[in-house]
Amino acid sequence: MNRVRDATQEDGDETLVSRLWSGDTAAFDELYRRYSRRLLAYVHRMVRDEPVSQDLLQEVFLRLLEGEGRYDPQRPLARWLFAVAHNLSCSELRRRQVRRQSEESATAEARHVAQALQPPPPGDGLDNERFGRRLAEELSHLDPDRRSAFLLRHGEGFSIAAISDVLGCPPGTVKSRIFYAARELGERLRPYDPAAGDQAAPDGGPAR
Repeated sequence: MNRVRDATQEDGDETLVSRLWSGDTAAFDELYRRYSRRLLAYVHRMVRDEPVSQDLLQEVFLRLLEGEGRYDPQRPLARWLFAVAHNLSCSELRRRQVRRQSEESATAEARHVAQALQPPPPGDGLDNERFGRRLAEELSHLDPDRRSAFLLRHGEGFSIAAISDVLGCPPGTVKSRIFYAARELGERLRPYDPAAGDQAAPDGGPAR
């Protein structure tokens, strides 16, 4: 039994996908082990809802199970999986936006956003943990395409070329989305950055 498990772990993605479509459940288990944690983290950062994230993760792997004839084995599997996750996440965000617009008035929505972005009282500095929570909150306000590009680059470490493949857009567009996402986050988070306190005076300054 151990020899079978080791052989599965040593197989490349292309081999495992082929075995998966031949009905090999061990191949599915190995692919799930390799990618489920990363995919779940990415999807959760996109939609910020744990039950929905779990549902979307299952949908990603269901698409893989049903993907014979649609997945090109010459394309890295990770890129294909994250492309599916991206599309599912954006679809969920669009559905959520439609529901929100139908359930909330424009005034209530504006009040919600204003409250979310309201800085804490003076002297209420945020430590790193709270800053991290604030970062996650502000990520949810980004345009989904910019958010996805930013997370793939800085969360998953994908190259610009890989993100271009995942999102189906030119590398220049990817760079632009990452740039504007970073700039927007920087502007929103500057008041809350725990490292942005008073800077020390330069060494060698005149004595007072």
